[in-house]
Amino acid sequence: MSGSQLLTIEEIDLLGADLDIFAAGETPHTELVTKGLHPPLPISAATLIWGFAILREAHRLHLGRLACQLLPSCSRREMLALALKMENRPGSFTWFEKEKMLRFLGGPDGREGRPDSREGGPAGTAAAARSDALQPGRPLPAGPGEQLAELSPLIEGRADPLLAQRIGAFTALPPQARILVAAGQADLKTATRVQELPAEVFTMLEGAPLTFSQSRQLLNELLEVRRKQALSPQAVSALVERALKEERPADAVHRLRFPALSALHQRFSDLRRELLGGSGIRLTPPPDFEGDSFTVEFSFNSPKSLKRKMTGLRALGQRSDELFELLY
Repeated sequence: MSGSQLLTIEEIDLLGADLDIFAAGETPHTELVTKGLHPPLPISAATLIWGFAILREAHRLHLGRLACQLLPSCSRREMLALALKMENRPGSFTWFEKEKMLRFLGGPDGREGRPDSREGGPAGTAAAARSDALQPGRPLPAGPGEQLAELSPLIEGRADPLLAQRIGAFTALPPQARILVAAGQADLKTATRVQELPAEVFTMLEGAPLTFSQSRQLLNELLEVRRKQALSPQAVSALVERALKEERPADAVHRLRFPALSALHQRFSDLRRELLGGSGIRLTPPPDFEGDSFTVEFSFNSPKSLKRKMTGLRALGQRSDELFELLY
């Protein structure tokens, strides 16, 4: 049977809930749910396709029935496509939501096909099975990647033939790294590269006052320091703890990665401040001090201003040997 129907909350609760995967969408307005002014909940093959937020709100309001639309039996891909269209927020789905989309396409046991009928099955049993099917670390289902690529415009707002592979890489990350990527504090490529770092590192970076680029730099620098110095997990965690107390944590780790170069930069900064501080003269070394010349830049707008610049240059000339000792 198909068409519009009013179903009791108890009847809806008995439906399959494999598509209860959207956690970041908008909560329906209470008045709209109370007055039945919400989209009808689509149902196919004894599975609720979309509207779980409405259903939860109906539970909270102790409503008796909800408007539903019974559809002919359809495939998992068709169900997910409909759910995505009704959710209507391409480009804003979370990593965890996308991970569940891929698992849904693979079926409850990792195979493509139609959803299991859960008619008459208790809601608690369905929820337990759903939770088990989505446990991190379980092998990703084979086959649904092509279907997900076809649905990618509804998910990402653009075609992405590699969406399934990217979700697979996310799923393979350690739990703490997954949280960091999901929160937008690290990109997937960086997290994949540095996933061997101690789990505590990712935990410490959660909520740290770092920009996206600073977090990426710190993680990449930290990996190099650990490999170069063969640091223990405890030493790496202690290093991050100290770095996060500094004004520029990524620079603190960078100094450990290149101690000799960092020392050169510090010595150069000290000399420049001592000799040219307040003079308006800009002194720049060659990149990484690999070269044979420095660059001086300044401007002047009066004889007095030029005289001040010349005084600074004389002081610089008297200490030039110290500058050239910094070059490789």
